[in-house]
Amino acid sequence: MSNALITPLNPILSKLGFHGSYRPEDVTFLMQIDDIQPTAVEEKEYLIQSGKMHYSQMISAEHPPTDEQMQHYQHAFEQGAQRLAEEVQKLGNSLMQRFPKQEIVLVSLVRAGVPLGVLLKHYLEKHQSCYHYGISIIRDRGVDFAALQAIIEQHGAENIVFVDGWTGKGAYAKNSQKIYKTFLNSLMKLEIPRLVPGLIGVVFW
Repeated sequence: MSNALITPLNPILSKLGFHGSYRPEDVTFLMQIDDIQPTAVEEKEYLIQSGKMHYSQMISAEHPPTDEQMQHYQHAFEQGAQRLAEEVQKLGNSLMQRFPKQEIVLVSLVRAGVPLGVLLKHYLEKHQSCYHYGISIIRDRGVDFAALQAIIEQHGAENIVFVDGWTGKGAYAKNSQKIYKTFLNSLMKLEIPRLVPGLIGVVFW
């Protein structure tokens, strides 16, 4: 990171959000922190399947990884580190070609998009200015447009890039493209968001 530009934090959005366990310059989460008591997995599944509660209204306890899990993680990391670096570089180069010498605003979908967004920011900042925010997206309920609106008010909409690290069958990406197209077109005339698939996630603008 010695050659990185280190884009200054937006003073307004950084006060609205938080950075969690990441460094302040890595990401600003534009979300509210709430105190919700954990629900047992079995009860959670019952409430979801019965339609009594939406999955977003509950959380399950998350425990630190075991030594065995960390060993598997370390093995996977060692096997995939080179590929991960190459994929991040490819995505970053694509974005710099699309936005040459311009400010790039990464908007990661929490949670899966955030680690990829952080890596992209590290790479992009070696070459040009880059901001990174994390906003929530909930199945059946959509994206947090209040957070997105706050970002647009500070940076505009033209250079926003949405990042997700979980592709699955592509349902989230397709649904998100429709949502963002409708929302952004209501603000200004923009080209249709284009999807850039990567082996480690998806990026679209």
